[in-house]
Amino acid sequence: MEADKKVNSKKRRMIGEVVKHSGLKTIKVRVEAKFRHPLYEKIIKKHKNYLAHYEGSVEDLPVGTVVLIEEMPKVSKRKAWKFISKVK
Repeated sequence: MEADKKVNSKKRRMIGEVVKHSGLKTIKVRVEAKFRHPLYEKIIKKHKNYLAHYEGSVEDLPVGTVVLIEEMPKVSKRKAWKFISKVK
């Protein structure tokens, strides 16, 4: 008896904005998170920049484009994410 097998991706996915093109196949993506302070209840914004691998030409993704990135095995010292698709 074979059950239907679903492949669950344990890789993290994030949505962010392209900030910079660094190199021929690398984009810098800024991911923002908003959360409420536990005591003061003020909404706080945090951001972090990730380097993502992009196989196409970086001119196809102008600065300001919202993209989806996914975790992958490291390509270089700081680049451990890859471009999946445009969101907007």
